[in-house]
Amino acid sequence: MELGKRNISFILLLFFCYLSFGQIMEKAKVDSIFYNWDSLEVPGGAIGIIKDNALIYAKGYGIADLEHDIVITPSSVFYIGSVSKQFVAFCVLLLEEQGKLNLDDPIQKFLPDFPEYDSPLTIRHLIHHTSGIKDFFALMEMKGSSYLDKLEAKDVYNLIKSQSELNFLPGEDHLYSNSCYFMLGMIVEKAGGKSLEKFAEDNIFGPLGMKNTTFYDDNTQLIKNKVFSYAKSPKENRFLNLIMRYDLVGSGGIYTTVEDLYLWDMNFYNNKLGESGQGIIQKMHQDGLLNNGESCGYAFALNNGNYKGLKTVSHSGALAGYRAQLMRFPEQHFSIIILANRDDADPTGLSYQIADLFLSDEFKMVSKELKVVD
Repeated sequence: MELGKRNISFILLLFFCYLSFGQIMEKAKVDSIFYNWDSLEVPGGAIGIIKDNALIYAKGYGIADLEHDIVITPSSVFYIGSVSKQFVAFCVLLLEEQGKLNLDDPIQKFLPDFPEYDSPLTIRHLIHHTSGIKDFFALMEMKGSSYLDKLEAKDVYNLIKSQSELNFLPGEDHLYSNSCYFMLGMIVEKAGGKSLEKFAEDNIFGPLGMKNTTFYDDNTQLIKNKVFSYAKSPKENRFLNLIMRYDLVGSGGIYTTVEDLYLWDMNFYNNKLGESGQGIIQKMHQDGLLNNGESCGYAFALNNGNYKGLKTVSHSGALAGYRAQLMRFPEQHFSIIILANRDDADPTGLSYQIADLFLSDEFKMVSKELKVVD
C-alpha cells in the first residue's frame, strides 16, 4: 500500500515537473520573439498573455526612459493611441443605456454648431467611421501643425467643422477618421455632464480597478511610471526622443498598463459595468452597416477578424513612438497585449507570433477541418 502511494506521488511529481518545464519552454520562446528589445540600451515594450481569465505571462523588455535607465515592467504606463477608442465607444453605450442619448441621434443634438450637410449625420456614423468627416490629423498636417505639439481642442474642432464638404455621404462608405472619435469624446462630455476623463473613471476604470489608467487631457499633469517614446535613428542601435505634448482625448488619449488592460479584457467575458450584463458586450462586437445594408467592417472600435481560421477581436494604436495592440481570440479565451515605446515596433505582427506559439494545436485542428470540407 505504502509503495503504491509512493508511486502515485512520484508520477504526480513527474507530471508537475513536465508542466513546469513546458511553461518554462513556452516563456523562453516568447522571450526569443522580443530578443532585440531585451536590452538595457534600447526602448522596448511590455507584454501580457491571457488565458482563461488568467494573466499567464507578463514581462517588460528594454528601457522606459533612456536618459535615466529606467527599465520597463508590466506596471509601466504607456500611451495606447487608438486602442483608446473602444473605451469611448463603451462610454457611448453606457450613456445610451442610461437614456441620455440614442445612437441614431443627429450629432447636432449635442454639437449644435456643427454644420448640416446633404444627409443627416448621427452618432452611429461616428462610431463606425461611416460619417465621411475628414481626419483632423490630415487637416492639421495640411495646416502645418505637428501632432507632437499641444493642440487646443477648440482649434481642432473648429478646423473639422469648417470643412465645406464631407468625403462622402454619411453611411455610403467606411473611412477611418480620428475626427469621429474626437467628436464622440465631446458628445460623451455633453450627454454625461462631465469630462470624458471623469466619466470613464467613474464608470469604467474605477469599477474595474484600473488604477493606472486615465484619459490624459492635461499635459501638465504627472503620470507615475510613464514610459517615454522614441524613434529609431538611421544610425544603428540609436534612438531619438519623440517628446509629445499632445493631450487631446477621444481619438486616443489613454495612458495605461498591461496589468490594467488585463482587467479590461476579463470584463468582456463577465461584464461588471452598466445594467445590461453581456448585452452591452454583444453590442460592442456588432459591425456597423452601410446604407446598402452591407457591413462596414468596423464594430464599436473593435475589428472583428480572423487569423488562420480562428476568430479575432482586436484594435491597434500608434502615435509618436508609442505602438499598441490588444488582440483577443474569444473562442479560445486567449488574449495578447503588446505596448511599445519605439516607432519601429510591429505589435500586430508580434501578436500573431505569440498566437502561433500558444494556439498551434487549434490552428492545426481548423486546418484539418477545412481540408475535410474541401
